[in-house]
Amino acid sequence: MIKNILTITIGVLLLLISNYLGHVYPPFSITWTPVLIGLFTGLVLFVTNFKLVAKFGFIVGLIISNDVLIKFFAGGTHDWEGVGWISMFYFLGLIFSFIIILIYGFTKQVQRKKEYYIYAIISIVILITYLSYFDSLGMTYINNPTKLIEESKKEGIFISEVHLSNDTITIGNYKFLFKQGWIERQTRLNHLGLFEKNELTGENNCIIVLNGKFNKYDCNDSVCYKVNDSNALGSDYITKTLSFTVDKSLKVQRLFFHRDGEWSKYKEIKIKIKNNP
Repeated sequence: MIKNILTITIGVLLLLISNYLGHVYPPFSITWTPVLIGLFTGLVLFVTNFKLVAKFGFIVGLIISNDVLIKFFAGGTHDWEGVGWISMFYFLGLIFSFIIILIYGFTKQVQRKKEYYIYAIISIVILITYLSYFDSLGMTYINNPTKLIEESKKEGIFISEVHLSNDTITIGNYKFLFKQGWIERQTRLNHLGLFEKNELTGENNCIIVLNGKFNKYDCNDSVCYKVNDSNALGSDYITKTLSFTVDKSLKVQRLFFHRDGEWSKYKEIKIKIKNNP
């Protein structure tokens, strides 16, 4: 009984120390994750005499607790690049843990292998399921604009269609036809709490769909565009679907198109918006 309590106490202390150091000395808690998971798995399996279901419960609980603490308290910027690093070390820790589980199963659970590995598989499923939903935990980020006007209406963020001053954009040998355009409310995903939710940012997006000559990535790297600025510096290559945040201080949004390399010349298209709340 005493060694069980002592083992769990040591595991919790290591968890708290790791995440404290990760908060003040990033990215310590992230890189230490495989060692922490492997160490705790070994301690629980080989040192304690809990029932099997309790052993796997403690292991899963610590792994999830460590991931939650990292995503809420680890130092540094928490963005999708950070999530990628966290996930990489998380899966590396799961590999170490699984190797230790296999060793324990073959050496200590000769008579109960079937039951043992059922618990192991269930634990892995729980951990992967957890990560699939909580990968964005601790983050907020702007959602991508919708690709179809029907999708915008279905999500309840559609505001109005738009009209262009010219339905055809001709740049050198390239011609692009205006297919459809609309304004919608910009949303962001907020996962700072336990459950994620979508919320309005107070900004609006404008989406313009074009027909024309694009490569397999729906891009044309011979033509660039910029929003509300005729200076080509910082412009982007034109794509089949253009999207940008609406400048609410302007009554008319303007798009400037440049042929790549011909920066002093441009074609201007004005976008008329019926409603812009």
